[in-house]
Amino acid sequence: MGVVYVLGPGGQYNHLITRRVIELGFDVRLRPAHSPLEEMRDALAFIIGGGPGRLSLGESVSQNLLRVVQNGSVPVLGICYGHQFIAFALGGRVEVAKKPEFGPVEVEVVERDELFQNVPERFTAWLSHNDEVTALPPSFRALARSERSPFQAMAHQSAPIYGVLFHIEVEHTQYGREILSNFLRTSKG
Repeated sequence: MGVVYVLGPGGQYNHLITRRVIELGFDVRLRPAHSPLEEMRDALAFIIGGGPGRLSLGESVSQNLLRVVQNGSVPVLGICYGHQFIAFALGGRVEVAKKPEFGPVEVEVVERDELFQNVPERFTAWLSHNDEVTALPPSFRALARSERSPFQAMAHQSAPIYGVLFHIEVEHTQYGREILSNFLRTSKG
């Protein structure tokens, strides 16, 4: 069995993501965002966590994270900043949110995908962001939305690449454990 790599671009919740993966029974390593892909050849999956970065303000894109996302064969899940990074890096648009979301927000599943198996159509999620995805990259589809953001979750149409704007790793997000488990199950094939 391979390793789940949590790539942390400096976010406060990346250790918690790592803990949740361990609780689900997977071997996991927390690595800096700049970790070379060559050092992670045993990857079962990648999770790109949150961080203080602001792609909307012209922050440079991490070439290592870009290679992880463009790999295409190893499943990738972006959470918060990771979601925004995937969208931006693959040709979508990330802008300053007209109304940033902080705290509990009702999320609605708009497309039933493997990521949302055993998750109700509406649930409460915890958000903490100033930027948001305003246009999906080519070949992506929206999976969930909120009142303020039409792209709370997304998935590539054929590659195992997913993003969620909300924090699935915190207790405040209902069904966060199920969503993470669903992603990790897709990683096993």
